[in-house]
Amino acid sequence: MNEPDNLSSLVPCEPDNDPLSLERDPRFRHDLQRQTPELDLLVEHLIPLLVAHREQHYERGFGKRTRLSYEHALRSILANLLNNTRPEERRSVCYSRSWAGYEPSIYRNNAPGRGVFTTCLDVLASEGLIELTMGVWDNFGGEGRLSTFRLTDAGAELFQALDVLDSWVPLDLSQPGFVEIKDAKKKKVEFDPDIPEIREILDQLLAINQSLRDADFTIDERAEITRHYGSLITQNPAFRAYKRIFNNDDLEKNGRFYGPWWLNMKSVDRHAIRIDGQPVGGLDYSAFNARVLYAQEKQEAPDCPYSPPDLVARAEAAGLDWQELRNGMKELFNRLLNSKGRGSTKDYEDAFAIHRIATIDEALNLLTAHNEPIRHRFFSQEGLSISRIESEIALRIMLDGLTESKTLLSIHDGFIVRQDERDWLLDRMHYHYLSVVGGEPVIGEMW
Repeated sequence: MNEPDNLSSLVPCEPDNDPLSLERDPRFRHDLQRQTPELDLLVEHLIPLLVAHREQHYERGFGKRTRLSYEHALRSILANLLNNTRPEERRSVCYSRSWAGYEPSIYRNNAPGRGVFTTCLDVLASEGLIELTMGVWDNFGGEGRLSTFRLTDAGAELFQALDVLDSWVPLDLSQPGFVEIKDAKKKKVEFDPDIPEIREILDQLLAINQSLRDADFTIDERAEITRHYGSLITQNPAFRAYKRIFNNDDLEKNGRFYGPWWLNMKSVDRHAIRIDGQPVGGLDYSAFNARVLYAQEKQEAPDCPYSPPDLVARAEAAGLDWQELRNGMKELFNRLLNSKGRGSTKDYEDAFAIHRIATIDEALNLLTAHNEPIRHRFFSQEGLSISRIESEIALRIMLDGLTESKTLLSIHDGFIVRQDERDWLLDRMHYHYLSVVGGEPVIGEMW
């Protein structure tokens, strides 16, 4: 029987928040879909095992799209094993923890079965290629399976026989792809990586990414967030590497650092990160964009540029938490800064829940009045220039961390270090803000 175009009748139904729902999670796409000779060879060698398993348990083989799902899962597992295998030892040097789907997972047509990723692990273990241990955790609001696996001697012998260990390169950190330049329409622009300015940026990224690749940091396995960030993410070099994106075909526009897994975490979850096995602390600049504008205008910024007193008073009178509404006001401020003109109020409706105490027009008027000294900078599209200042400060702080052998995780205008290195970070953030922006920064706790 041919595989139907609609995968929902055959592909396991994984929970929406399961990081291993391969088709849904953009964090995995570039890693899973890459085609390398080593992974191609291993997949072609091992996929018949999965076909046989499917025929035995479900009395049907693979359709084209179902095979693709299994290939993606298999590539992720194999890349993880290769990344954690030293050629001189022919054996994995660390366990690889990964959330492998709820147990048991259920097909949408109600036929019992395991998830795609879990099935791949089970088949590899049954063939003696990996050593697999399973634990059932029940502290996530429901039972789940956490799989721990490593390459066995038999698996290492297979990898060696197929000649994939010596040729495997986990990630070429020197490639020009770690810099992206986009034009005004956000299309990528071709560039010569040997232009001195770009070569310097690539060399800086190489040094930073090599340090992050080799650093000892992960997430406390006791934390609930572990289910979302197993070592297939946290220990994979592809998800530890920064890239920089510049806009408007100009190296002075944007330049922010993107890519690593900790950028995608909620701020409140980042406390679960451990560096060298130690708790971490996080600091960030408060109202960075607004305060840079005030510093450039040589004006004193209000205590919070995003908090017009009238709106704060209305929120208090309504019994609302202003901090929840403030995030929307910050988004509104940045829209005013980045847009060409005020436009329709509908353009702002998704930004925040301020409509509970004011109309959007009222909020816009109060916000601009609250920031009278810089209101002429609104609708200037200067956000990319300020992002370039932010990224320059972040770069300098990260390079200081390299010089002093400190592991530092940057989240745009915020940074995470070991808790016992927090004072060092505070000093560096203060120093580089003064040297780049001028004026006194406001620095606060990240969580």
